[in-house]
Amino acid sequence: MEQKIKNLSQIIEDFFKLRLKKSLNFIINGISLQKDALCLEELEVFSSISKILGNYLENLKLLKTGESSQTLSNESLEGEYLMIRFLKEVPQIIGTDLKRYGPFLKDDIAVLPKKNIETLLAHRAVVLINNK
Repeated sequence: MEQKIKNLSQIIEDFFKLRLKKSLNFIINGISLQKDALCLEELEVFSSISKILGNYLENLKLLKTGESSQTLSNESLEGEYLMIRFLKEVPQIIGTDLKRYGPFLKDDIAVLPKKNIETLLAHRAVVLINNK
């Protein structure tokens, strides 16, 4: 019986990983997800991922055409994590979420906790990549 529970657990984990991979491919390829087919936890995760990846892919398009969506400001930062580009080298930091980030080189792009970004902006070490 214990082995059956382990097997079922593994099947469930594999199933949700497969759903995650499929959903990420949809997001990357610009295909909309059927939100009514997602459970509440998935909907929350995929909404966040969609926003971040959508902004990232939009920024790549702008960079290819020579445009820039980057600003140097600490205007109303929204969300818990934001995307930034480093203006200079920054050593490894411990985020407010207690995760390690970095070290970073000039022009590296990263997603960091908002509180850490506020400090980096104050020291003019990063620019915020606009979330549209």
